[in-house]
Order: sequence, then structure tokens, then C-alpha cells
Amino acid sequence: MNNAPEFIIGVGASAGGLDALERFFRSVEPDGKTAYVVIQHLSPNFTSVMDDILGRVTDLPIIKAVDGHRLEPDTIILNQPRTNLTIKENFIQVTPHPNPADVAKPINHFFINLAQIKRAKCVGVILSGTGSDGAEGSSQIERFGGLMLIQPPNEAEYSSMPESAINQTRQGVIRPPEDMAHIIQLYVDEPNLFWTVFQSPKLVSPDEGVPQLIAMLKNHYDVDFSQYKPETLVRQLNRKLGISPAKDWRDFLNLAENSEAIRNDLFRAMLLDVTEFYRDREAFKWIEVNLLPNLVRELPPLENLRLWSAATSSGEEAYSLGISAMEEFERQDRSASLRIFATDIHQGAIETASAGRYQTEFLEAIPYHLRDKYFVAGHSYLVAKSNLRSKIAFSKHDLLSSPYYIDLDLISCRNMLIYIEQEGQEEIISRFLNSLRMGGILFLGPSETLPESITEHFEQLNARWKIFRKIKDGKRRFDRRIEPITNRGQMMEQSIYKRPVVPTNPKWRDALLYALVPVGYVCDTNGKLLEVLGTGAEYIHLSTGLAKLTLPDLLPDPIGLVVAGGLIKAQNRGNKEQYKDLLATLNGKQKMVSVEISPLKSDQANKRDNYQFLLVELIISDMSLTIDDIAQPNEIGPSEVSAGEAGGLVEKKLAKMEESLQATSEELKASNEELQSTNEELQSSIEELQSANEQYQSTNEELMTVNHEYGQQNETLNRIVNDMQNYLRAGEVLIIFIDEVGRLREISPACYDFFGLIPADMGRPYIHFSNFISLSSQSLERFFELAMAGERNQVESSTCKGTPIVLNIIPYLKGQKEIHGVVLQFTDLTSLRKVESEKEKLDKLIGRLSQQSPVVFLLIDSHTYEFLWMSDSIELLTGYTLQEAKNNHQLFQNILHPDDTEEYNQFMKQLNHDSDNLGDSTVEVRFKHKNGHFIWLKHQGSAYLKNEAGELEQSFLTITDVTELRTALTAAEQEYKRLQTIFLD
Repeated sequence: MNNAPEFIIGVGASAGGLDALERFFRSVEPDGKTAYVVIQHLSPNFTSVMDDILGRVTDLPIIKAVDGHRLEPDTIILNQPRTNLTIKENFIQVTPHPNPADVAKPINHFFINLAQIKRAKCVGVILSGTGSDGAEGSSQIERFGGLMLIQPPNEAEYSSMPESAINQTRQGVIRPPEDMAHIIQLYVDEPNLFWTVFQSPKLVSPDEGVPQLIAMLKNHYDVDFSQYKPETLVRQLNRKLGISPAKDWRDFLNLAENSEAIRNDLFRAMLLDVTEFYRDREAFKWIEVNLLPNLVRELPPLENLRLWSAATSSGEEAYSLGISAMEEFERQDRSASLRIFATDIHQGAIETASAGRYQTEFLEAIPYHLRDKYFVAGHSYLVAKSNLRSKIAFSKHDLLSSPYYIDLDLISCRNMLIYIEQEGQEEIISRFLNSLRMGGILFLGPSETLPESITEHFEQLNARWKIFRKIKDGKRRFDRRIEPITNRGQMMEQSIYKRPVVPTNPKWRDALLYALVPVGYVCDTNGKLLEVLGTGAEYIHLSTGLAKLTLPDLLPDPIGLVVAGGLIKAQNRGNKEQYKDLLATLNGKQKMVSVEISPLKSDQANKRDNYQFLLVELIISDMSLTIDDIAQPNEIGPSEVSAGEAGGLVEKKLAKMEESLQATSEELKASNEELQSTNEELQSSIEELQSANEQYQSTNEELMTVNHEYGQQNETLNRIVNDMQNYLRAGEVLIIFIDEVGRLREISPACYDFFGLIPADMGRPYIHFSNFISLSSQSLERFFELAMAGERNQVESSTCKGTPIVLNIIPYLKGQKEIHGVVLQFTDLTSLRKVESEKEKLDKLIGRLSQQSPVVFLLIDSHTYEFLWMSDSIELLTGYTLQEAKNNHQLFQNILHPDDTEEYNQFMKQLNHDSDNLGDSTVEVRFKHKNGHFIWLKHQGSAYLKNEAGELEQSFLTITDVTELRTALTAAEQEYKRLQTIFLD
């Protein structure tokens, strides 16, 4: 048959997918127009026998993929290990996976190609498997009009792949594998009528079903859909019902309640998150020509142009606004003083948007020169460059309940309000009004209208695209507005702090607090100021620019610096931290200040991290010396203090200041020593973990080899040949052969010692063997009957001595289908259990250490300088995620300060090429944080692993942020020199 198949079915499966594949193909019938391509994760170290396995359940021809093979209907194509498949002009193309070191995703690769080639004439199938391979490809098949079928996660042996596919699709049909062939046939026969025929509304009583839906979403996502139009919720619920295996809406909601993937998919459907780059290009063009030039031109110096993309979904609109604004800044020859807030109610959408990674075809609306300017190419996708990404702050936000931003120049919220009830629309638009500065722009969708009660506050600029300018203030809603908050230069995008509601206190409360704490502050574990006690307001200050509302930033130095370190120590140690005799300038006067930081226990004392709040108290000495007094000591009258006494007082205070700075330096040194000790413990743990991993891998490979050999032999050899082959090849494997009448026919030598058998046991009924293992005779008999019926089973048990084992009960085949007995194969799990236990302990230890330590740990390939391993704390240190840093070993070179390049490269060269360097090498250089600021990072490394020739293979490196230490020491040196100049000159 030389005709090309009209439809191609791509089937993706990984771990646990064998049973699902058999169930799927057992129901497939030839139709003369459909070809199947099976994509699995295959090991290059073993020969796949999938063609033999599937050959038992289907009569369709099965072919292993070969480059240039012509696709024909009613055939099954199997992929090869470490290769990618594509289709071109009805021929299979086989290419090696480009980088063996990268994680292979052959399902994604084939699905994306399949969607682009066959469009609506393709079907994707996702079965059991680990990881997320196939998810991205599933969304592409849907985007080009194809059909996605997904195995229910709760019945898949491994649910990760089905769950990931559900999260990435909007119309994925969730069905068991045995039902998929029928659905595919419906789609192939009538693709244009499929959705009309297949989908059928099952929500008979919307009034009864919608409240339950709203309650479930509120319980799991803390989002209230009660303000959404009921017809919108009913329509989306009916659509999901039509492609689910549920019998009715009650069954479907129960299914969603017990499956996070299905529930999350339903949540996304309710949000109707439809977006694309420059959606409604004419509207964007109008804004670029008529609005942005004036907004940028009228922007005062040192202020940001503030834009808000509300309900941003996966971020395309936020990036579109950013590109347009940055281009306008460039046209006016101004630096891009721009801040874009991009929010959405769905956390998954925010995470996608924040990553800034999009398939190339999604950016077709962006001109090529702008793509190259603002995006960098990846493998079949583009990623937003830092010059654009750094201007956008993504965060989760509910327009109906979360606080709003203020002083905005433009708000874009398009085609979202039409799904909200009138009362909710008025509430949202009213808050938008208060968030905009006078003259600010409101950008709505063409289907939106302003509530009548608010129209007087806006001037309509464009009737078609519903663009308005604020001309009149509305009633202020301060309780619903927020400003972005920074914590030491990093945008806190993932959460919005909500101050606890405190009931009105009696009048004596303030008097009592002042008596106990004359000057004090209450803050949370992040240093965020919650309450000011006594006269504490007199000693905090705000600087011009983006507000810093953490207590260390509000207090003057050196008090702020001491408080920053003390908050961490008080939390970690659970004790009061005290710092005495700090010399600080308060209200223009030099004063001696002592600081006490006390952790306050919460009501969850059973938790380790049980300090939610901290009390910071300032004890200010009455003795003070004004700046004028210090500068002009001779003007002090003789009746007060002589010049000599004033000078002595200054020297004493200067000595106090030096002692304070010295104490701070010693504290920081002590912290560094503690971190170094932790580093050594972590290195030891890493070595132990690697050893355990090698043992576990070795055991696992042996089990895989044995199982593979036995499976292949049982499918291909006759009874006598199988007896001899298994006896010769099993070696120390524990195996027993049982004939058709249930008697022990052959026993491997290892079984005699392991189970305590003797040669005389040969020929005994198999049921007697239950005396040697902790498995009842009834269970053994049931497994024997199932095996004689052609079913394989596996069960964990133990010997009579308590040794853990895995028992495989396998039909003994003569040829392909004739069953002539049963094979009992045992695997001793003793060493495996020990390895698993040790690995679990080490995994927990290494995970806890890498998460809690502020130090970044790296293993570096001494030849390529690639990062072989990196701890999770890299994001806390540099702002770059573990994925960004680990997959880009040139990252540190790209963000290195130009003045430090030579010193850093010399350090890396010495570290990675000096095989005799068994001690520590140290360097302190500057790197640009993802937020744009330079930070000082201390690198401390040593030789880690050598090969047999004595050449260095790997180096171990720790990275610590010493910015604050260097800043403090520099400030101290400058202050010391200044005081020397004042008093010695």
C-alpha cells in the first residue's frame, strides 16, 4: 500500500506506559487512513522488545523507525533510543538527539512537528510517564486544531506526564487507554462534526451545580467566582464535562476534587485566559502613536513610567506593552525609566509569564528586528532578554479582592470585565480610577463598557478600542491600594503582605507599651515593619525613590546594619540578641545606642520555625554631643565643658564606634566560620550521596538486565530451550520453573541456599513452596492460575527468615502463545532496601542544607567549566533560577564586572588547572544581580576529584554574598578617616 495516511496518531509514553500501550492497541482496528507513531523514553543500553510485546495484542504491522521510511496507513512506527522523529512529505526523518548531556524530550519534539505538518489531521495521545515531556507539544496540537487524548492521572502508573499535559491543554479529552481508539475513530470519520457529536451538555441544573463549583474553587484557590456571570461558568463547565469521562456534573466535580491536574485545568478554563502578542494590533498602534509619546515626554526626571497589565494571563500583553514603551523611550533618546506590573489570578499563568519563554511561532506579530532586540533564541523557542524582563514585575493578584497599585500611567484590562457581573465591574473600574494618576489611561477591550456611575471621571479617547483618560478623581479606596515593596533591592512579586486586623485598644495600652518599650519596633521574619512603639517614629526615615519598608532600611546606620544581622540570629537561635554602645546620629545628634532584638513566639510552638514576629528595642543614652559641638569644641563655655574635656569625650566616643565596628566585623567573621563548617559537612554528605547513588544505580541496572532477559526469553523460546537457556544464563538469579500440573520442574542453584531447599524438593507440588516464603498457599495458587491464563503478576514478600524479596509470577511460553507452565523469579531486596533508606536520608539532608544555607555550592568540570551540580540557593544570591544558571555555564562571565574579569579568570584557571591545589583558593569579585545591581561575591574553591592520571577532573566552589560586609567596612574606613581629618587636623 503506497497511499499516504490521512491522519497520524502520535502516542507518547514513558515509565509505566507498557500496560497502557497494550490496552490502547488492543482496541485499535485498521481503517485504511490512519498511521500510529509511538514515542517512548528508551535506554540506549538495552535493546527494546516493544515490537514483540505489541505484536501480541495487535495485528497491525510494527516497524522500528528508520530514516527515510515512508509512512503508510494501518502501521505502527516505534522510535529508537536517543533520537528525534519528524515527518516531512510523508517520510520519517530520524535525527540523533543534539546534546546527549541534555534531558531528551522526544515526545515534545515529535508532537510540535506533527501539529505543524498535519494540523487538524493529527491526534496526540499521552499515557503514563514521569516528567513533563509531551505537555508543550500537546498545547501545540490543540493550537493547530488537532485532538489530544490523555490517560486519567489517577489510573496511570506514573501520573506526571498526564497531569502536565492536562495543565497545558484546554480541550484535552481524558479517557482510559482502552476507550481512546473508539474516540479516535469518531474523530477520523467526522473531524468537523466531532466536537458537536462528542460533547453533550450534562449540567442539567446550573442553579445546583454552579454553587458547588464556586465553593470548590474558593476552597482550593481562594478565588471567589460569585461575581462572575453564571452563564459563563455554566458554559465552561459544560465544555469540560463534554470531554471528561464523568457521567454528570456531580461526578465531574468529584473527579476534579480528587485530581489536582483536572481541578487546575477547570480553574484555568473559568479564567478564559486568551492572549497573544500585540492582540488587536491596531489598538496598540493607536496607543504607540497617540499616547506613549506624551506619556514619556511628560515623565518627570527620576520617575518611572508605571503601567499595569491586569489579567495578563501568560504575559504576552505585558511584554508587548514593554516593547512599545521601551521603543518610545529610545525614540526620545531617554533611558527607559519603566516599571510594568503584570498580574493574574492564576499562579501557573504567572509562572509561565515570568519565565518569558515562548514558541517561535507565538511571536509572529512582533517584527523581526524587535524579536532580535528583545528576545534570545533557545531550542525551538525564544526567551525575553533581561533588558525587557527586568522592567516587568509579575505577581498573583485577584481584581475582586487584592489591593491595587497606585499612581499608574496606564492600566490595560481587556476582555475580562465582560465575564463579571455589573456590581463587580463597577467595583473593579472604581478601583482602577483610584489607581490611575490624573491624566492616566485606561485600556479596555472592544466589548467592554464603562459603568454609568463612573463615566464622568473619564474622557473617551478611542470609541472602537475603548481607551479612556482619567479627568476627575473618584472616592479614594486606600485599603485596596498597594505600592510595590522592595526588600534589599529585590521585588517581592509573589506575595502581598496583609497587615493583621487589630481591634481598638484601650487608652492605657499605649501608656503601658511606652513604659515597657520607650523606643521600639515590631517586624516580621523578613524585617518588614509592622508596628512602631513609643517614640520610635522619630528615628526612622524614608528616602526619595522606591519605598523601602523593611526596618533595617528605615533605621540609620550603623543601627540598620546591626538590626539586619541581629534579626537573622534572633530567629535562628531563638534568643534575645544584644548590641551595646553603638555611636549613631539621631536627629542631628551623636548618641550612644544599644539594640535588643527579641523573637516573639507564635501559637504554633510545635513547629521548628515558630517565630513569626520580632521586637526591636532601642535604648538611647541621655548623653549626647551635637555635630556643631564636635566641629567647634572651642566654643563650649568654660562654665560647661573645657575644650580638652570635649576632645576627650570625642575620643571616647570614637573609640566606642571603633569597638562597635570591630564587634560587627567579628560577628560577621563568626558567621563565615559557621558557614564554612556547614560547607564541609555538606561536601561530606555529597560524597556519601554519590556513593549511595552509584550503588543504587548498579543494583537497578542488574535488575533491569535480568528482567529484560527473562521477558525476552519467555516470548521467543520453547520449553526445553528455555529450560537450558535460563539455567545457564541465570547464574546467581533465584528462579524456579513449574510445569503444567503444578510441580517444581527446575530450581536454580542459588535457590537451594537462599530458601533452604534440597534437591529432593524437585517434583514436589508448587503449593508446598509457600512454607519457604511469607505468602499463603491460597495466594500462591491464585497467582499460578492467573499465570496459566496468561497474566503476569509481581508481588513483594519475604522468605521465612525475613529476607525481603520480589516475586515475579510469569507464564511459561512455548512459542508465542502456548502456556506450558509458570516461572517463579525472585529478587533479593536486602541491599536495595538499605540503599534506598540511606539515599532517602541523604536526600533529605542535602535538600535541607542547600535550601537553608545562604551559600551557593557548585561542582565544576575542570575541562569545560560547566556546572555539574548547583544548590538551590543560587536564585536567592543572584536572582537567576537554578534552571537558568545550571544550563548556562557562561552566565557568570556574562554578568561579571568588567574590572574584575582578569582577576576572576585567573582564579578559575588556577582552581581548575592546578592539580596540586588541594587547599582553598579565594577571590572577591563583583557580579550584576538579575535586578541590575552589582553585588560582591566571595568565591572559595578547592580541587575536588582527580582521575587515575592525577589530572584534576572536578573542582568544588562555594559562593557567599559579602556585599554588606564590604559596604560596612568601606563605610567604617571612610568614617574613620573623616573623624581623623576633623580632630587631627
